[in-house]
Amino acid sequence: MINPRTKLNVFRVLLVTDQCISPGGITRYTRLLFKESSKKGYDVHMICYYDNAYISRYRVATKSIRTLASFFGRKLPPPFPDPVFLAYILRIVMKHRPDIIHAHGLSAITVLPVASILRIPLIVHLHDYGFICLKRDMFDLSKLMVCKKPTIRRCLRCGIAVYGFKAAILYILLKLFAQLLTRAASIFISPSEYVKNVHVRYLNKLERKIIIIPNCVSLIESKTQSTTNELLKRYGLENSEYLLYVGKISLHKGVHDLIKAFIIFKYNHLINHSTNIKLVMAGTIDKQFKPLIEKVTNVKDILILTEVTDGELNELYSNAKGIILAPRWPEVFGLTAFEAMLYKKPIIITNVGGLIEYAKLYPFLYICAPGDHTCLIKAMKEIVNSKVQNGNYQEKTVKMLNKLSSFFSCQNILDKIMKLYEALK
Repeated sequence: MINPRTKLNVFRVLLVTDQCISPGGITRYTRLLFKESSKKGYDVHMICYYDNAYISRYRVATKSIRTLASFFGRKLPPPFPDPVFLAYILRIVMKHRPDIIHAHGLSAITVLPVASILRIPLIVHLHDYGFICLKRDMFDLSKLMVCKKPTIRRCLRCGIAVYGFKAAILYILLKLFAQLLTRAASIFISPSEYVKNVHVRYLNKLERKIIIIPNCVSLIESKTQSTTNELLKRYGLENSEYLLYVGKISLHKGVHDLIKAFIIFKYNHLINHSTNIKLVMAGTIDKQFKPLIEKVTNVKDILILTEVTDGELNELYSNAKGIILAPRWPEVFGLTAFEAMLYKKPIIITNVGGLIEYAKLYPFLYICAPGDHTCLIKAMKEIVNSKVQNGNYQEKTVKMLNKLSSFFSCQNILDKIMKLYEALK
């Protein structure tokens, strides 16, 4: 179709996402999708709810969008069409006439009226459990474990803990619009079999519309040795080995289990013979988790980094002794683990969610049950005392790592999405 601005016959895509600028897995993924779509010659525009931003192929800049985010106390789309955000999307759609709308996360509900009325194919990308769970994480706050059955009673109990008594209204709206979305959307993309099965179980008539395309992982080349040394010196890590955690510092991510296991490991000399080992945690701190973190900051061997650039994060990956993920919620994909694979680092994970599906193929993997401190401590000991260094692997292992890297490469994954665009055109 002819682009109204350039007068050229190009394929037009509108990406709508919860967030696209602030650091995190979904943000890095949507930025990659935006970049690769533009490289392919598509006319791409991206609107972000969380970051209040509008990004176009021609003008990479931000533009303020006033939304209802502050009403909920969280910068996330509501479980119903946000009228202000909807009006902005409509203006962009009428101006650029996209052939496809690709919505990520709960922002798809706000896009729904525009896509339905104008009959534009809508792709919904699942990055969490926002169409089933008010908190989006399928994490039972009363048991601190994965929610096995999201009944009305359980959902309201958890929802009230986060949103207050307006949770009852939000729950009804979520159920209504989630079902409308399953009927109107052209296709749903799930990053794993686990996430697909959960959504098929609780959303009617979704099985024929949902396909599995894993998220892609991109390896950024390390900087010069001098730059790396400067980074490590800045954080006091130049003479220390460290274990690395990357992600939101919150209860459902199992960070409390990680901290407890590390403190036992670090200060029990019967277990640990390394005095230089530290724990580095990079990510934003959940508001409800701040009291615990304030206590942890007094522990000199635990370093918390709340503002880390993509470049710095890759340097931290490159120099880490091992990577730890100990989630209690069912991880949708677990981008951190796959980034660690590209750096050939030992990884500790828990056996819940979509993460285990792909990670189990990795040769340097330690798997624990959620909340199993004994297992976490044992895995830490093996990683710290391991004499295997980067690159010192058998040929069979190298082939397996190359195969994993190829499978999750952005070129491979994004090609599948581009083909999906063309098929729905």
